[in-house]
Amino acid sequence: MVFTYRDRKKGLPGCNGYAADLTRLIQGKLNFSEIILSVYGFGSVTKNGSWNGMVGELSRLVSISLYFL
Repeated sequence: MVFTYRDRKKGLPGCNGYAADLTRLIQGKLNFSEIILSVYGFGSVTKNGSWNGMVGELSRLVSISLYFL
């Protein structure tokens, strides 16, 4: 489970939970960076055939998601 929050001092989004901990562990081994995106909803197909929500972000921008599908 992942919990997102906003850092009150920096105003930046963050997350915690077992999936976030696992991601940080892998990040330390494989040396990659993360960008936290808060996306509303799982996603659905729009009228033009594209996806919105988390699935849309994965198809357009994201290499990996912290959400377990």
